[in-house]
Amino acid sequence: MLARATRGRPVVVLGGTSGAQLRPGAEADAIVMVVPLYAADGYDEAARRGAARYEFANAFYLPASQRPRFDERIARLDHTQPVCRTDLDGHLGLRLAGDALDALVEWFVAFATGRRLDDSLILDYRAEQLAGDT
Repeated sequence: MLARATRGRPVVVLGGTSGAQLRPGAEADAIVMVVPLYAADGYDEAARRGAARYEFANAFYLPASQRPRFDERIARLDHTQPVCRTDLDGHLGLRLAGDALDALVEWFVAFATGRRLDDSLILDYRAEQLAGDT
């Protein structure tokens, strides 16, 4: 499948660094799985609120932070793709906290496989957020 990509868009590297290109004569560039991050201001308020409550299986919400400076973003799991590590531009100097990365990986696995874990912290959080709206 071919997909358009925006150069310079921030991504979260999920992993997959054990993969390599399969072309004969290709350099041993590691392949990584990345999830692109979209600026939340590109979505309407209902979509941002829905992403924050994990209403969408294909979206993972990342709130804004003042320190370090990071604008509100939505990770689009349906746009996850493999890329050569050497094609990544550079590190922004930011990384997700361990719990946040674990939650993102859990949500990605659930999205990609259709499986949900019974003891999911995200599902607990989602239930709390949705209960608050009733």
